[in-house]
Amino acid sequence: MLVTPGNLSALDATGVAPSTKLWSALVVATNQRNPPAPPPALAPYVPVLTRTFGYNRFDLINERLAVPGHNDDRWLVPSTELFLQLQPRPGGDSHRAFYLVRLFQKDRPLFASEIGLADGSPLYIRGPLWGQGQLLLILERRP
Repeated sequence: MLVTPGNLSALDATGVAPSTKLWSALVVATNQRNPPAPPPALAPYVPVLTRTFGYNRFDLINERLAVPGHNDDRWLVPSTELFLQLQPRPGGDSHRAFYLVRLFQKDRPLFASEIGLADGSPLYIRGPLWGQGQLLLILERRP
């Protein structure tokens, strides 16, 4: 796992601003001799993805921008095979939030960790091998 680096009245009991949006992307990374250009949604992340994970092709399986609710802890990965359980944790402020995150493949847990997300600092998670490539998950807090 690689993690890259307010107004208290606007926060709820968990320390998460009620309008905080989380963007997530499920990506398959592979190497190809002449890779096509990445999808526009991934273009800003490609330099870090390439340098960190060593792949040169990134295919976006799906993405989502949403405000996760407190009763909606099975929030995301947008896939029928994988999902992400995300639970807000106390201790954040208007520019960062903390979550308990768990990645599952059907009912089998693949990853679990407590994470902190700051505005503009995405979290990159290396998932399992998938088909001919590597599954990657990107999470980013957006104001």
